[in-house]
Amino acid sequence: METRPNLPVLTSLRFFAASVVVVGHFGPDRLFGSTPLREWFSSGYEAVSFFFMLSGFILVYVYARVASPVMYASDRRFWAARFARIMPAYTAALLISLPQFAHLNSTRKFLSGLILVPMLLQAWVPTAALLWNFPAWSLSVEAFFYALFPRLLQWTARHPQWLVLVVTYIFTLLTDCRWLFKGDADFGTAWFSFLSYFPLFHLPTFIFGMALGLSYLHRKARSGSGLMLATGLIGLSVVLGIKTGPMINGVLAPLFGLVIFGGAGVTGRALNVLSTRPLLLLGESSYAMYILHWPLKLWWDDVSSKLDLPSAIDFVGYFMLVTTASVLMFLYGEKVVRRHILAYLDKSRYMNTEVRRSKSN
Repeated sequence: METRPNLPVLTSLRFFAASVVVVGHFGPDRLFGSTPLREWFSSGYEAVSFFFMLSGFILVYVYARVASPVMYASDRRFWAARFARIMPAYTAALLISLPQFAHLNSTRKFLSGLILVPMLLQAWVPTAALLWNFPAWSLSVEAFFYALFPRLLQWTARHPQWLVLVVTYIFTLLTDCRWLFKGDADFGTAWFSFLSYFPLFHLPTFIFGMALGLSYLHRKARSGSGLMLATGLIGLSVVLGIKTGPMINGVLAPLFGLVIFGGAGVTGRALNVLSTRPLLLLGESSYAMYILHWPLKLWWDDVSSKLDLPSAIDFVGYFMLVTTASVLMFLYGEKVVRRHILAYLDKSRYMNTEVRRSKSN
């Protein structure tokens, strides 16, 4: 398998995107009032779309061969690696939030969550999408992407990347219509959840990221990366700062693409600023931050409500708790469990190979 350079800027940007989600769920109104920052940090759903696109890009960068439309790893190895990547923190988050989930929900919802959420199926059922640990709906969507990725890679690599980008962008526009029904009581919560969380509606964004990844692998020069990154970040700051409701991902997709494509190839001062060791560690811990922050908030709120803390101090304490727990989970949970799972799979594959050889002899 070809070893490609790390993409430190994209790793660091994951931390900032995860932070937007954390602040958004804490309550931007409490921190920023009616300032543009309130709208900016109310963009957690849009940040998840960024993660979907980034996921497609990174998976292609890590697994795709340039010369042929296949993966370096076998399908089984790829799926095992993805399982080992997401499940340690995912499981920990469910265990942390289990007492509140059992206490705050009806028996019917509790049983539905017990069946669907551990199996990463909740996003397929609109009324169950946000059960238990509601940010986990996006992992249900990601699991769908992982299941399709080997075949999607073959399809994407066989077509001109500009064509794939255009087609998936059109489908991104067509499938993102949740904003039309925000606040429409007649439309109903179940329908709004269906449009917001159903995995098929997010597939174009993921494939768009895959096409970006293949285009990046075939790119000859890295000139202009800094300009693309800056343009994307400035554009996002402006668009998200003036939005007044759910933003159409079709508007954001080109800006996300500029940030990802430019961030992957950026050099010079921007690379140095976004590649410091603490920032890279936070970026590596961003998945744990994303999946743990809501379960931790449920416990934190119980404590902080009794202390009657000012909003700013309340948030600083909460954010420090989430950040610390996420780093510890990454270093001593995710990495350790993932290493053992992959080592077991490698040992199992070796033993199976030896058994087949002995039988053939």
